Amino acid sequence: MASNTDKTKSELSGWLVIGLIFVLIASVIIAGRFFKSEDKLKIAFKNGQTISFFIAIYNEDKLVKGAEVLFFNPISNRFSIISILPKTYISFGKPGYFTIEEAFNKKITNDDFKEAIARLLGTKIDYYIFLEKENLIRFIDMIGGVEIYTESIKDVDAKVNIPQGLITMDGDKSIEYLSYIASVEKREDEYAPLKRIQNYIRSFLRLKEDFLETFNEDAIINHLYKTIITNITINECKIFYNQIKNRFNNKLLDYSKGADTIILYCDKKNIEGYDYILHPKKAGEWIRNEIKESLTNLPKKIGGDFANKITVEIKNGTDIVGLALRGKRYLETYGFDIIEIGNAESDNYQNTVVIIRTSEQKGNKLADLIRCRKIVKGEEYAEKKVDVTVILGKDFDGNVVK
Repeated sequence: MASNTDKTKSELSGWLVIGLIFVLIASVIIAGRFFKSEDKLKIAFKNGQTISFFIAIYNEDKLVKGAEVLFFNPISNRFSIISILPKTYISFGKPGYFTIEEAFNKKITNDDFKEAIARLLGTKIDYYIFLEKENLIRFIDMIGGVEIYTESIKDVDAKVNIPQGLITMDGDKSIEYLSYIASVEKREDEYAPLKRIQNYIRSFLRLKEDFLETFNEDAIINHLYKTIITNITINECKIFYNQIKNRFNNKLLDYSKGADTIILYCDKKNIEGYDYILHPKKAGEWIRNEIKESLTNLPKKIGGDFANKITVEIKNGTDIVGLALRGKRYLETYGFDIIEIGNAESDNYQNTVVIIRTSEQKGNKLADLIRCRKIVKGEEYAEKKVDVTVILGKDFDGNVVK
């Protein structure tokens, strides 16, 4: 009888130990989830960890019309802004390949969408924010519009009329500006819409003196938060607001200073089922390298040692008139700073040559873009700031080396 009692006590003790272990594991999981949802963000701000957001604007047909990824570093208070054309054709994992534009009409989750963009860019993205166009208009009106400097845009056919100069755009005028795509006859750079979006975002990042009067906690929680689709919790929203408020009270109003702007450049392709799609240049390797460099420099404060644009001089090494100018226009669409063009000492260069003046990384980046294999190390100029010299040969077709 005593033996059976001891056995029963032993079994009960065993189950008690298992039960305690289960409770302990469950507590750790629950505590971990709580930590991830709130404390992780506080630690990111405290330790200066870069925070990232994927923002997509969509219309009434659930078509994505704007796709941006923003990286913010709380130590330097600098942003990196990545702009992506909606026609970009990417992998969404198991659901397959399709354009960013049609993502909301496919059977994918919001996290699937965020993770697809993260894989494309080769980096982690913390949050997603999806906003319908009409709600964007209301939000812009709520904060009193956005003050922006713009070139004149007049297109009678598209019913667009935006004057040149510093103007304040309300919600409707902002959509007119952000949505405008010139007709083929206008001969506008196909990435011009993205450049306008980046110009607009930089303007938005310059906060007004009365910003906190209109953009207060009540407006965020009871109005803005209810109009967006996001994985940001209400408590995290409050953390973001308090961080902005603290910086505002310390006279930090302009977040556009030192902001890095990057465009995801693509090659246009025709495939079945689409008029055309945009495939990320060099299978995404180009943009991933750009972002890696940008994120490395993002924690560095303005005035510190962070990378500037790559400065380039172009020399025409052929007898083809205007070749250097054609090269200049092409490289400028990719963000290179062309400080000088001219003729080489000889007009008989058969092959294009890239001469590295400063950083090999900068020289290789340009060489990769134009597919140039002839790369040499040259001396750094003493009298002018040039990172790379390009001598165009007869193998250069205006865009790339054949």
